[in-house]
Amino acid sequence: MKVSCGAILYTFNPKGEFGLLLGLEKNNWLPFKGCNEENETYEQTAIREIYEETAGILKLENIELKHQFQTRKKEYRIGISYGRYSLIEEFSSKIKDNLGDKFKEKEKIKFFKFSGIKDDTSIHHLTMNSILYFWEELNNIMSKTKLFDFTIVKKRRNRRRRRSIKMAETKSEVDDTITRFDALTLVEVN
Repeated sequence: MKVSCGAILYTFNPKGEFGLLLGLEKNNWLPFKGCNEENETYEQTAIREIYEETAGILKLENIELKHQFQTRKKEYRIGISYGRYSLIEEFSSKIKDNLGDKFKEKEKIKFFKFSGIKDDTSIHHLTMNSILYFWEELNNIMSKTKLFDFTIVKKRRNRRRRRSIKMAETKSEVDDTITRFDALTLVEVN
């Protein structure tokens, strides 16, 4: 039986809204996944497939494939991982180049707001199966990093100087979501 391994990517849009990144393939919104090759571990398969299906943009170091299920034809091993929001635009620009078939499985990448994702009928039912499996974990990530909407106001020389919060742009900045601040980078805006 073939084994398909990969991940659903989570991120924050520029407004600070939490959501998922999915790829369009044959009119279906799917995780970034594919079948294993000879002598490849499931984790290696997932890492390779995510890299290939994001047009060589997103290269993970590791991934835990917690959701395991099977259909009549295939076994699936799916994980979740952070993917920066800019991946949408980077992918769109890169896919226009002649990349060869290896990087052209996904037609486009789309951000789905987490708050309304359960009602979105455009998402493939097997993808939704994995989203529901990770629902609690994704909710925890969202609640621990939901600090993007506020502005810090600091008094400086009798004036108020504003600083805004920028979303983390790399996986390493988001990797550890144990505390509320792990997914944030404070950046002064001039």
